[in-house]
Amino acid sequence: MGSWLSLAIGISAAGTLHAATLVVDDDLLDDPLAVFTTIQSAVDAASHGDEVLVHPGTYVGIGNQVVDMLGKSIHLRSVAGAASTIIDGEDARRGILCGGGETTDTIIEGFTIQHGRAGTGGGLYSVNAHPSFVACIFQSNTADVDRGGAAYTYQSNLSFENCTIQNNYATTNGGGLCMLFSDATLVGVSITGNQADGDGGAIYADGSGLNLLDCTLDNNTAWDDGAGVFLSGPYQEPTFVACSISGNHGTGGYASGGGVYTKEGDPIFVDCHINNNTVSGMAYYSKGGGLYSWQSDVTMQDCDLSGNSAPGWGGGLWAYDCDPVLESCSILGNTAEEGGGLAFEDHTDAVLTLCEIAGNTAENGAGVRMRTFCQPQLTACVVHDNIASIAGGGLFGGNGDYPHIGVSIFCNNQPGHLSVWSWDNQGGNCFADSCDDANGDGVPDECQCLADLNDDGVVSIDDVLALLGAWGCTDCPIEDINGDGLVDINDLLSIMANWGGC
Repeated sequence: MGSWLSLAIGISAAGTLHAATLVVDDDLLDDPLAVFTTIQSAVDAASHGDEVLVHPGTYVGIGNQVVDMLGKSIHLRSVAGAASTIIDGEDARRGILCGGGETTDTIIEGFTIQHGRAGTGGGLYSVNAHPSFVACIFQSNTADVDRGGAAYTYQSNLSFENCTIQNNYATTNGGGLCMLFSDATLVGVSITGNQADGDGGAIYADGSGLNLLDCTLDNNTAWDDGAGVFLSGPYQEPTFVACSISGNHGTGGYASGGGVYTKEGDPIFVDCHINNNTVSGMAYYSKGGGLYSWQSDVTMQDCDLSGNSAPGWGGGLWAYDCDPVLESCSILGNTAEEGGGLAFEDHTDAVLTLCEIAGNTAENGAGVRMRTFCQPQLTACVVHDNIASIAGGGLFGGNGDYPHIGVSIFCNNQPGHLSVWSWDNQGGNCFADSCDDANGDGVPDECQCLADLNDDGVVSIDDVLALLGAWGCTDCPIEDINGDGLVDINDLLSIMANWGGC
């Protein structure tokens, strides 16, 4: 029994002793424990479980990359952070290579990876590897033949936490991050100013799982689709929570999906802002200023689609042959030739609940445009102040389109609220010329009988008595019928003018 216990203690001690800290200092002046002057020499000497600690400096390399992690499960960490600890490819080689089966215990923390250049994956090339990056900056890296300006991943599972990916460039897809048959989790990551001459200015993900939390994807550009994000591949449910996808721009003649382009997968957006994204191509071909959805059952909850534009269809969202679900979303101030806010085509049966669609502009269907057997369901929505230059300020549809509308408010849509072949009136709807709301309850005055103070359906002496009980009040929104801030003779005159049944 004792011998077995001694052996176990010995093995445990040996495992503890095996872990070591290897110190890197480019001039060997900052730390008396420093032995290595290059990061690669320390990685070469490290074993699984070791830590490689790097002092400030600019570290360059030879060959095809500055650092090859060699499949080792080590913690590569800077002493002073990314601002002063730089892995520089000198526009001659890649920054980091992970191609030897690195695991989730391979952690790279606190570096700037810059000026990496390679045919694919200028800053990082990861194949069959699962490294983690913490507080790193990927900037000014280039994929000068193919994909992944900042990073290229294939059959890998990566995580990025509190990282910045900025001003990187790819000749084809994925100016920032290019993912093929990979998974990635991004938390607190900023992806800005990246450029792709193909698809996916910030992120290109094909057949890949993607989860983003509290991330910013702003001001990226792509010649083709998905200036912000390009998503492709069935059976995927990429998730975006509390993210900003704004100011991204598709520049080519056929570009679509200024903010997000999704094909066949079913992305989920929660508490996201998809704002001020644009595509600037040809009118018929460039669609989905904010979001382009091709056979993708998009789910959006508590999201904001505002200020996006497309020369073709769907300033905010264009959806084709799918069933998107939008709950408690705002679709505001978007612009397109057809469907300023939302455009649905080819059997798209969207479900909208508690959504506001307002201030959008288009030739037809400023709020919502339908074509080819679409049956959107609008429940408890407010559609107001949308302006179409030809027809359908609120909704526009053709033969075969059949919207279902219940307990929703339409007001001040020009010219007219509905221009549809037929529709299903599920009751409780209000259509008002004006959105004036004297009592501030969110319901246009035209949609309610304000003089019926006790809501019994009749304007009578009981309402007069209720008014007299609040006479002179300056904070009584119910009795202050005309909304001038005082319950007085003017409100009594309103009751008399509406005497009888409401």
